[in-house]
This record gives sequence, structure tokens and C-alpha cells, in this order.
Amino acid sequence: SIKVWVAGCSSGEELWSLAVLFAEERLAERTVFYATDINAEALRIAENGIYSLDRMAGFSQNYLAAGGKRSLSDYYHAAYGAAKFSQTLKSRVVFADHSLATDSVFLEAHLVSCRNVLIYFDRALQD
Repeated sequence: SIKVWVAGCSSGEELWSLAVLFAEERLAERTVFYATDINAEALRIAENGIYSLDRMAGFSQNYLAAGGKRSLSDYYHAAYGAAKFSQTLKSRVVFADHSLATDSVFLEAHLVSCRNVLIYFDRALQD
């Protein structure tokens, strides 16, 4: 199995992008994603996986520009002006409260994705 830790997942965009990527590369069925954040409200939004259709249009453009293999809409269900990422993707995710500043290492992972966290570091730490 593959363990992917999305540290500081915020409202989940980075997480769902990775989940779609792994699904397209046929790795999703053997991957567990761990999404953590210190902000309970952001973590709730990430776990719900619901975004406005206005935002999904931009996500879809980015997905295609990055080489997406299908339509991003294959991975979510749209209704009432919003889109919710599929239960199939969500079933591979564990959500947890975690502080990168004060808590110990969350787990041993094959991949740690922390792009969202890097924006808070100064340039030296980013490099």
C-alpha cells in the first residue's frame, strides 16, 4: 500500500487533486491519504469535499492544462450550484487534527505533500 500525507490540507484542494491523480494512474485502490490540519473548520470543509460550481470551472481548466486524462466532472457530483467529490475518492482518505508546529510526526509516509503549508514559510525555508 501507499501512504500519502497531505500535511496542512486546509480546505482540501491539494488533497482532492492528489486523489484524482492517483485514481488516473490506477494507484488509488492501494493508496491511503491522510489529510491533516490544525484548523477544525478548514478540515471540515476538506472532509465534506464540497465546492461551488464557480470554483469547479477553474479547477477543471487547471486539471486539463496539467494533462488530466478525463473530465474532472467524472470525479464529482454536481447539484444545487455545488460539486461534491465522489465517495470513491473519499473512501481512501483519513482526516485528522494535527499541528505541524507542536505535534509529533503523524505517520511514516511514502509521500508528504505540503504545498499549502509552504506559502507560510519564508523564502529560505521554501527553498
